[in-house]
Amino acid sequence: MYEAVHPYPDGESTPARYAREAARFGFDGVVVRA
Repeated sequence: MYEAVHPYPDGESTPARYAREAARFGFDGVVVRA
């Protein structure tokens, strides 16, 4: 299962953080959309 995410340049929402959280919830990966 995958999820599309849109990280913002400010704050702590980095692609690496999304990937860690997705793995923690059982996702196989994320698609980072710009």
